[in-house]
Amino acid sequence: MQPMKIVVFAEMFLPHVDGVTNSLVHLTREFTRQGHEVLVITPKAKGSNAVKLKGIKIIFLPSIPAVVYPEIMIGVFSRELFSVLRKFSPDIVHVIGPGTVGSMGLFYSKLVNIKSIAAFHGYFMEPEYLRVWGIKNRGVETAQKLLWKLAKTFYDRADAVITPSNFVKNDLLDHDFSSPINVIRNAVDFSNIGLDKEEQKAFIKKYSLSKSKVILYVGRVSLEKNIEILIKSFAIVATRVPDLKFLIVGGGPDLKRLQKLALDRGLENQVIFSGELKNLDLVKKGIFKLAKVFVTASHSEVQPVSIIEAMNFGLPIVAVHSRGLVEMIQENGCLVNGDDINEFSDKISAILLDEKLQKKMSRKSTQLVKEYSITNSAKQHLELYKKLIIQKKERKSVGKYLKSKIGR
Repeated sequence: MQPMKIVVFAEMFLPHVDGVTNSLVHLTREFTRQGHEVLVITPKAKGSNAVKLKGIKIIFLPSIPAVVYPEIMIGVFSRELFSVLRKFSPDIVHVIGPGTVGSMGLFYSKLVNIKSIAAFHGYFMEPEYLRVWGIKNRGVETAQKLLWKLAKTFYDRADAVITPSNFVKNDLLDHDFSSPINVIRNAVDFSNIGLDKEEQKAFIKKYSLSKSKVILYVGRVSLEKNIEILIKSFAIVATRVPDLKFLIVGGGPDLKRLQKLALDRGLENQVIFSGELKNLDLVKKGIFKLAKVFVTASHSEVQPVSIIEAMNFGLPIVAVHSRGLVEMIQENGCLVNGDDINEFSDKISAILLDEKLQKKMSRKSTQLVKEYSITNSAKQHLELYKKLIIQKKERKSVGKYLKSKIGR
């Protein structure tokens, strides 16, 4: 495939750590490995100056903190941006997220007549997120309608939409999104990252994990992730399974409240909050290898990269029966209906207390994760880019031909 110049407008990127960022890092690295050029445009955050990715050029825009999530930055337009883009001269625009930076990307693509792709990765218009903004009861329905309209307006401006889940594709179609919608799975690649035994030993010692069975959660520690349900479920499981600990890896605005919840329930020595770790550090420290089961109670997931990472290391998964999770969890784990603490604790206990079941689910996770190959994901992205670029050239050729005929 002929080398392409790809510009990515991302609402969040390194040093911020989350599933979308992790997947994007793996994807752009694969692009450059295959000989394509990548430019990432993203808001500047604390620690941005230290971010270096071999072969990938990153432009950090001026930014301001988000109101609800002050650790998340909102990108602001810079006059220098267009001179950078003019010099880079991209073939395709890839937009991650419908915020200020994504809007800049779509505006630029229309301004210079370059094809654009917009990725849909999150249900920011659903109740789980709205309650973070303090929107409840009667206000929820009104806010949902407005935000769905705004989302449709944004994504309909792109030449194509990408989402990792068939569920989400059908949902967008049900909401009358008009741009072509392509399903391309999220993916990760740990092939070049090995376990650092010394780092793992230090981590085990720090949190006294040497004799413990570990339940693992990796992700944002925020209200919409529903981690409170997991802590309450863990309290029940801990009465059934000896030497048990719940490791919560991640940072976010709900951290202090959840730490207090664990303290109030007398679980401060069993519920461990390690803070935010990059996915590369998760692998180096062998954190996935320490766990027996991976859990999430979030209702708002499209296709969480943390679950793909957990499956990569053969972990059974216990998750909510919701949205994109239904496609990911088959015989490799259990799906729980709603916020049922007892059902969560029963499913987790069943896996931890049945070694045969645990191994069966582990093998299935290892098999299913092959569907989330970074090679396949990059190939599908690049084929879509190529298709759009060819469409543009063909239309341009037809336009020239018609103009020449009309001019005679």
